[in-house]
Amino acid sequence: MGMAEKLVSVVCPWCSVGCRFYIVSVNGYPKKIEFDYENDIRNHGKLCPKGVAAFQYLRHPDRLKRPLKRVGERGEGKFVEISWEEAIKEIAKKLSEIKEKYG
Repeated sequence: MGMAEKLVSVVCPWCSVGCRFYIVSVNGYPKKIEFDYENDIRNHGKLCPKGVAAFQYLRHPDRLKRPLKRVGERGEGKFVEISWEEAIKEIAKKLSEIKEKYG
């Protein structure tokens, strides 16, 4: 099975400067960053350390990939994985309670 490589033009989200770069993805998973030397007039195709390091967040082993719900007391570090639908319902419920209480 061949690997589908795709080049996507993006704007760095880590500050308001708006530096441009490309993400090279293989089969839908980001593999590397390529700089946009021709079109980025802000930093001439370069990214600041924050922008370059941002790619590491995608691969960090501690990165949360699914919603977690606390099942123990605060500070115990006990969580269970829940669905996105359940997480959104929980958040909506809590926001409604806060709105009801505080306006």
